[in-house]
Amino acid sequence: MPEDRSRGVNKIVGPADRELEGPTLDGLERGTMNRPISNQVLERRVRKDSNWTERDEERFKEALALAQEARQRVEAHDPQTHEHGVRVAQWAMVMAMRLPGFDRRRLRRLEISALLHDYGKLMIPASILNKPGKLDDHEWELIRRHPEIGAMSAPVSPEFVNRDAILWHHKRFDGGGYPSGDLKGLEIPIEARITSVADVFDAVASNRAYHAGGKGLPPGRTLDVLNRAAGTALDPTLVALFETIVGETVDAVGGDVGFQTLAVASVIQVEAARVRKYLRREMGSYDVDDPLGGLDPPPGLEDRLVKAVVRASLDETSARNVVRHVLRLPLSESFRREDLAMDDAALDAAVRKAGNHEEAVLYLRPDLSPLSYHSIVVFQGQLWLSVGERVADRTRVMLIR
Repeated sequence: MPEDRSRGVNKIVGPADRELEGPTLDGLERGTMNRPISNQVLERRVRKDSNWTERDEERFKEALALAQEARQRVEAHDPQTHEHGVRVAQWAMVMAMRLPGFDRRRLRRLEISALLHDYGKLMIPASILNKPGKLDDHEWELIRRHPEIGAMSAPVSPEFVNRDAILWHHKRFDGGGYPSGDLKGLEIPIEARITSVADVFDAVASNRAYHAGGKGLPPGRTLDVLNRAAGTALDPTLVALFETIVGETVDAVGGDVGFQTLAVASVIQVEAARVRKYLRREMGSYDVDDPLGGLDPPPGLEDRLVKAVVRASLDETSARNVVRHVLRLPLSESFRREDLAMDDAALDAAVRKAGNHEEAVLYLRPDLSPLSYHSIVVFQGQLWLSVGERVADRTRVMLIR
């Protein structure tokens, strides 16, 4: 029978892609959870991986480059999922970083796995992926094969990708979903369950052809969908953890926020929190408002922090901007006046208020390389999340903060 692709719990798990004591990995595997972990406890926790070497870091960057190229191929094939893989990786990392069982190696494998969770869609005709309304039986069969195809063909070494996370990210917590198999509940690899929550949240909140009016739901209503799916389609413990994370972000921003504001706030705040965690390892306790006490940073400190926080959704230049922001060091503007292909009047009008966040659109000279997704840049002395794209003979840069 053809299935309805209208918004709801059945749809999201099919085509959605289409502090005292925090949640522990053991608790997740037993299906229990205590009170959510606080940011203070999170920053005190030290995840060490003595086996992670300089060579591992180099090889991870090589794997990351391959993964980013593969993600871009998927997005070119299915444009409505533009940036979806990066956001799913971001949400997955936010959840996994709260779990003490995830050291650096495991986190980075999860990150690349989430980035590539839809890689198998390259083999699905775009006309099916973008079809509004119902799919017929043959089309559904093709859709349901993409996790297996992606797990088998992801172009990254198994050392840096968890193929089970890709294979089982559409497996329902109650044993349904796809691919077929007897796995259910806590038998499903936790990386797959994390990716599933992140995937569903982003798919429901994003604009898609098969949503009513093509529009996604706001974050609050999206969380309602996740909660209705908890225990059936999704791991209820991870849904509760994710809801707590979203709530913390909303509280930090203040007031009701939309999906875009939520994404921006989570990215910049999470990356700054990661820098502060590594800084505490280096310096012990410090004054957040004046971490260096008015002194120059110790030799090599800035570079060590940058190296520690570079990952799939944060390139080296972005990492350095965040590190210098946390250290309260002077920030260098990312765009020189001569880089901008716009007159003074257009530049003066570039920034506008949009609800709980600010936006700006800049146009760069065509000979400048476009920025990667989730670049964190400096504009007018502030950190902004930046998305770059080529438009005709210029590069358009969309800034959000």
